[in-house]
Amino acid sequence: MEPRPVPTRPDLQRRLGSVAVSGLVCLAFVLLPSLPSRARAQEPAAGPVQTDLSGVVLDATSGTPVLSATVTLVDGARRALSDSVGAFRIPGVAPGPWLLEVQALGYERLLLPVTAAAAMEALEVHLQPSPIALEGIDVTGRVRDAALSGVVLDEATGEGIPFAALWLRDERRFASDERGAFRLPSVPPGSYLLLAQRMGYEGLYVHVNVRAEMEPVVVRLRPDPVVLEGITVVSQRFRGRRNAYPRIVRAFDENRLRRTGLPDLFSFLQYEAFLGFSICDGNRNGLCVLRRGYKLQPRVYVDEQYLICGLDMLNAYHPSQFYLVEVYGGGLQIRAYTHEYVERQARRPRMIEPADLPPPGLPAC
Repeated sequence: MEPRPVPTRPDLQRRLGSVAVSGLVCLAFVLLPSLPSRARAQEPAAGPVQTDLSGVVLDATSGTPVLSATVTLVDGARRALSDSVGAFRIPGVAPGPWLLEVQALGYERLLLPVTAAAAMEALEVHLQPSPIALEGIDVTGRVRDAALSGVVLDEATGEGIPFAALWLRDERRFASDERGAFRLPSVPPGSYLLLAQRMGYEGLYVHVNVRAEMEPVVVRLRPDPVVLEGITVVSQRFRGRRNAYPRIVRAFDENRLRRTGLPDLFSFLQYEAFLGFSICDGNRNGLCVLRRGYKLQPRVYVDEQYLICGLDMLNAYHPSQFYLVEVYGGGLQIRAYTHEYVERQARRPRMIEPADLPPPGLPAC
């Protein structure tokens, strides 16, 4: 039998190379069909549908287009300039509520709330002209402040809502009177967002354009039936507790508290509830109520929370912050309830504590 020839080193390298090449070719045939599906799996998911916010900026007096007006998407860090016909476009806006700020040289700044949608009409923005003092020209007149007036109405009944709280953009706070009417004098002309709120109603933002001659603003608040009914229940519980108390109880409602001109609740109790105060015996800081020649340290509660040395702390509260203030037994107990507390009670009623229950384990001043 003839011996098999022993392969030389070059022959071995040649055979190993051919095996490696054939192996790579087979591996390629195995992997290539799976590559497209893997690539498709790595494709990013489609994002939310976006829209273009477009419109035209016009002069509110003449109706002519306003050139080079800056239209900014507040909190969106995007803006656009109006062209020669006043048109503008902000692409890629997510659907939902937005606030537009529109500014142009010679016009008042405008804040405009808008709602972006997939299919929406072009906006029509009207800017009020504003006089500009130019260098070298003597300007004898000036834009006078105007008065912002109006009324807050119940959307369901059309009746005025008394003592509704209102805020302007610059955080100026005021309130409607007992008929729902309000008036804020000396407001610089311009565009503002007016916030109206009242316990038992849904808060509402209203866009107002203040100018020298303007119609009264009508604000219609939508009532919350659940809260209004709950407020009635809470008020009845307070009244029942007062009726069950064996001594005289005086109650001051929000109408009385808002109409007062006194700066704090301590002064209100002193001058309108006719409580006499004096420093307690043996205590340089604590205050007592003078009652029939005796000095008594009252128990003071704010939103059913007992306040240590509470009488000394009432000068930190304005009377308008409260919905109800009760004075039990000529000043033996003072209980005050804020609007926020009463609204929480109206939404989720809870039992109220008896008025004669002493605070257990709480020290006096």
